[in-house]
Amino acid sequence: MKNFTSIYDFNITKSQEKLIYLLISLAFFNGISETLIGPLTPLISSDLKINLSLIGLIISINTLCILVSSILAGILIQKFGHKIFLIIGSLLSILGALGLYLSPNFYFFIIFCTVLGLGAGIISTCILSYICDLFPNNKSSQLLKLNTGWLFGVLASPILVSIMTWSGFLWKNLFLFLSLAQIPILLTIILSKFKKILKTEITKIKSNIFLIKKFFNFHFFLSLLIIFISSAVTKTFSFWFTTYFSSINIDLKFSSIFLIIYTASTIMGMYLKRFLLKSYPEKKIMMFNSIISAISLFLAFITPNIILKLIFIIIFGINIIGFISITISIETQLRPRYSAPIVGVFNGISSLSVIISQYLTGFLSERFTKSSVLYVDLVLLVLLCILLIFFYFFDKLKNFSSNIR
Repeated sequence: MKNFTSIYDFNITKSQEKLIYLLISLAFFNGISETLIGPLTPLISSDLKINLSLIGLIISINTLCILVSSILAGILIQKFGHKIFLIIGSLLSILGALGLYLSPNFYFFIIFCTVLGLGAGIISTCILSYICDLFPNNKSSQLLKLNTGWLFGVLASPILVSIMTWSGFLWKNLFLFLSLAQIPILLTIILSKFKKILKTEITKIKSNIFLIKKFFNFHFFLSLLIIFISSAVTKTFSFWFTTYFSSINIDLKFSSIFLIIYTASTIMGMYLKRFLLKSYPEKKIMMFNSIISAISLFLAFITPNIILKLIFIIIFGINIIGFISITISIETQLRPRYSAPIVGVFNGISSLSVIISQYLTGFLSERFTKSSVLYVDLVLLVLLCILLIFFYFFDKLKNFSSNIR
């Protein structure tokens, strides 16, 4: 078996380690910002007197803002640096969460969801691209570590919802907590020093079309599809998790606990992938994980037993996570000078997939069945398996074709 340890140098300096923890804390609260609406869906729908289609619309608009801000930040970071955009993103996130707490009706709620989404997109692109630039030799490992922080934020969302439902607090108080908790991090960012990473090749570019021509090829197109499908599967499953369980008569108090267990399994999956990267190639890991994910979700869908259903969902969670981080690592290794635009484009594609899949799932849940999320995700997983099998053998087929010529 080939040893990949030399590729992934896990030794980092103390200053880098401190910076990583700052970025992880940003990722943590970004995880809460992006996913808190999901487990609150039944309560928001009831209190604001809106149907599931409008909830899907709220999530789609929020994600559209992440798309726009991700792409713009990816281009502008190259010229103005990471720190200024981390400050802007944090300010927007704080104001957006505070606005959601104060929102008296649906219209104000959707406005401040927009603000929150803009902040989340900027922060996500900043922290991911900075990690790519700071650790050119072990991107995958550090990106997985960073996204583990994001997953802890995702995990915190249902925990906070569970605490809120069991204690009787209003759900809007969670957004007040989200706003106030990010203020110390914003102050830390303002006082911190960030290494300036200059890339004159990008700053001289006057046309975004040139950027597309610079790094767009068939391999990049495959990566875009992987990001698109894997984002749609993971985000829709988390957002509509409690809604699905409500359709099989599981109370929100218990489905929130199930969501915590599922999210904990995705964190386990992140740690497992960091371990596997020491011994196996990235594409091979993704290929086998996608196959296991598809099988386990199908078994979770067909079994009527709640315990077995939860076990299969845990297996699904362990295997489905990490595709985005690894794909970003693969592409930025090929084009290290374009990490910020690549991360911006990938975040944008990820957001676009969520917009489409969330609205589709919301529409199907309202018109047909609240189990629609499983139907949508199973179809997407089959496509993802086929795509990753081809992605794994792409280089081998390319080399074989070259040898024939």
